Amino acid sequence: MGYDYCIIGGGIAGVAAAEAIRERDAAGSIGIISDEPHPLYSRVLLPHFVKGLIRREKLFLRTHEEYAAKRIDFLTETVAALDADVRALALVGGSSIPFGKLLIASGGRPRNLGIPGEDRPGVSHFQTLADADAMIPALDGVREAVVLGGSFIALEYLDILVRRNIRTTAVFPLERFFGDHLDAAGGEFLHSVFTSRGITVVARDAPAAVRG
Repeated sequence: MGYDYCIIGGGIAGVAAAEAIRERDAAGSIGIISDEPHPLYSRVLLPHFVKGLIRREKLFLRTHEEYAAKRIDFLTETVAALDADVRALALVGGSSIPFGKLLIASGGRPRNLGIPGEDRPGVSHFQTLADADAMIPALDGVREAVVLGGSFIALEYLDILVRRNIRTTAVFPLERFFGDHLDAAGGEFLHSVFTSRGITVVARDAPAAVRG
């Protein structure tokens, strides 16, 4: 099995590229390789799903049937290596996929903190649908939570936890939340919003370990 056009990554960049290629080449074979089993979905809407504001099916922007109608193969596989000389991808399962042209649109991964215990149960990232699916039942019965970092994803976490009346602490390494982008007045405004919602703020600090 091989493809004229092979795309690593099933997110918006990879799917948009595959569809644009199909518009210009009606005959060429196209394959999308993704380590997620789901067709294209909106990562932006994941927090709304976890908050219960939208149903899970509303996340999806494409279906497997739409891929098939455009003759775009969708493979749930993980790429282990690329051999550019022979134009082939090696998959984790041991098989290989030859290609004519290749686009790498695999996106990124959350940065690990490099501290003991960060892989313990109850520690989560928030990037994929699998993360969201796991988070919903995991939050049932939770009484306290800690959010690490001062970013947009951290804001989503804080809102989810406050909506569930979970006692929450925000920990971030800079002097203020969004410290690279906000001045002192903006930082003080956010601080006042957090505290008014019952969030404990710990600035200029970082975790050394997760003890369970």
